[in-house]
Amino acid sequence: MAPSSLMPMSAKYLPRLHITPADEHELKNLADESLRETMHLYEEYLYVNRRQVDKARWKLVKEYEGTQVFKEREDRSAVDAAAAESLSSTRNKRHTMEIGPKAAMAANSHMPLMLMSGTAQGTIDDALYGVYSDDTSTMRTRGAYGKDMMEDLAMLASIETPTLHDPFDHLNVAWMLRDFPGLNAIARKRDFLLIDKMGTTTTSRGERVGYYIVHSIQHRDLPELKQAGIIRGLLSYCLVFRQLDGERIELFNQTLVDPGGSLMAFVVVPETAKTLLANGNVIHTAHKKKLFYFMRKQARLNALTASHVNPSPHSNSSSSSENSDASVPARYQITRRLVSDHCASCEKKIGSIFSSSGVFCQICQRMVCGRCSVKKSIVIEATERKLVLKPFVFCILCTLKAKNFPAAQIQIEELRERRPLF
Repeated sequence: MAPSSLMPMSAKYLPRLHITPADEHELKNLADESLRETMHLYEEYLYVNRRQVDKARWKLVKEYEGTQVFKEREDRSAVDAAAAESLSSTRNKRHTMEIGPKAAMAANSHMPLMLMSGTAQGTIDDALYGVYSDDTSTMRTRGAYGKDMMEDLAMLASIETPTLHDPFDHLNVAWMLRDFPGLNAIARKRDFLLIDKMGTTTTSRGERVGYYIVHSIQHRDLPELKQAGIIRGLLSYCLVFRQLDGERIELFNQTLVDPGGSLMAFVVVPETAKTLLANGNVIHTAHKKKLFYFMRKQARLNALTASHVNPSPHSNSSSSSENSDASVPARYQITRRLVSDHCASCEKKIGSIFSSSGVFCQICQRMVCGRCSVKKSIVIEATERKLVLKPFVFCILCTLKAKNFPAAQIQIEELRERRPLF
């Protein structure tokens, strides 16, 4: 039964999508065209404009810590004319990609294109690991870390899956529900039905880049949810990562958001700009996912040890129930608190007048001082109905180990866990 206008919409009401071979062919073609368009846009920015934004075309909207977000200026007549001319030529010659799905969408929208450029600390694989999601659970985890302001989301179909050679490559069909906090009185909810594609490729000059692309689609099994009072929006989003040096990546994004209905650009542009400024969060997301990977490894080791060893009542380790948090699942409770009067990291005496009290690292379970520890909120459970985000303490050494651990290696191991035949 379709939800009424008084019933809150959620992913549980969505039908299963039946993807026919013809659908699959069409979606793959759209994804390939979107990737070609994305690489054309990025190479123009990188090689032609030498990483400089054309201020005659783009107007700065927001800036934060070196990341800039622009909107296309309102006088788009010259741009649209150039796009129309390009479209005419590509009907005869398809060897260039000067217009693609995003440009076609923009030509029929009153919303401006948005552009983001910036840098972040990390690697291409870190960024891909932060962005990666192949089911509803991983989508919700990414959303919780990235603060993407989506009220609900779901992965509806898988078209292409990763391989050992390309562990981040995939093509899926996703659904997202967007709320507008503070604007509920004037703005109805919007949903988006999208292809979700990511992976790696190379530029025309052989440079490796990572990409993440989403683009609106239509499907007969999921028409607009008018009975729920939801407007179907349009979205075209491309995010590119390129390694600048051993520690930094460049981020480039061009996006069009058309929420439909009567929402004006002065409402949509600031909301979109906030989302684009958060693109750098993919690295923070990757770091937290890495910490959780090592948490799970330690939890499995603890369980294995507990099943083979009967702890001595005179052990120097404190009780597993001491200072435990009943709201945290037992598998993530620290079972062997390695008590010491010195910090395991800096070796300073704990509890002295010149040092803070000791805390236990969630991974190595050693006692460290407050200065040698950090607290991070980690998603320990994410399902279609439930998301559990809890704070945990980690020592600096384990944090750095997780941060520097190869993201692709973790990705492959996690895929093997979830897909035994991978």
